[in-house]
Amino acid sequence: MAVSRRANFVTGPRLLAPADLQVLGDGKVTFEEDVTCGQNVRIFADGREIRIGARAWLGDNAQIRASVGANSIVASDSVVVEDTPANFIVSGSPAKHIWDIC
Repeated sequence: MAVSRRANFVTGPRLLAPADLQVLGDGKVTFEEDVTCGQNVRIFADGREIRIGARAWLGDNAQIRASVGANSIVASDSVVVEDTPANFIVSGSPAKHIWDIC
């Protein structure tokens, strides 16, 4: 895992992330409990706070530039540029809402 020296990185219990997770920028990044990250996920926190909600799943090669709500899924190769509410599935570049999780 690579974390920028300037980043304020906080993680809850049971973060499942591969060695190639990157947290970049000088903002605060908070992972709540039970977050799962795929391969090559990059989180860009340039001067802002990003929160990854509990039980969120970030797919391979996802780029995160905004917060992701609890129980949400970010599809592989997606670019999240707007905050994602809880219980959403988003996909694309930029990521768009494609389904609600009941």
